[in-house]
Amino acid sequence: MTGIILTGVDRSETALRAAEKAASLAQALHTELHVISAFSVDLTRTVRANMNEHNPSATVSAVKRATEVREQEAQETAEAVVAQLAKKFGDVAFVARAAEGSPSSVLVREAQEHSAEVIVVGNKRVQGASRILGSIARSVAADAPCDVYIAHTHER
Repeated sequence: MTGIILTGVDRSETALRAAEKAASLAQALHTELHVISAFSVDLTRTVRANMNEHNPSATVSAVKRATEVREQEAQETAEAVVAQLAKKFGDVAFVARAAEGSPSSVLVREAQEHSAEVIVVGNKRVQGASRILGSIARSVAADAPCDVYIAHTHER
């Protein structure tokens, strides 16, 4: 099989477990693994905190800086996960990337743009109202243009 497997990561242990499952699949299937960390900027909060009526370009610069900071943090998260995975799955080709948007929309968009074969997501236990409104795994499964593997990420 040739192609791409995608997984989304943040700094959680459950995301790392899902990424390990994705790396295991990539290794077994001889595919490339794209490790994506989604980020977003709260524009309302950023604009309000930095609004300058006398210098609107200062507000625009503040939004740009906030976006750059969040993107850099997300890129560093993806790279840190790839560094951990590479120790165990050294023969897998990895791509670490940050992408703007919600985690589920980023994974679906990336899968479409890169013609991914599989998206691997964790099954973080969702409680309360979130269970009804949907989780990342549920959203990805509903909208993905490819197969979705939901990895068991809870401690046993």
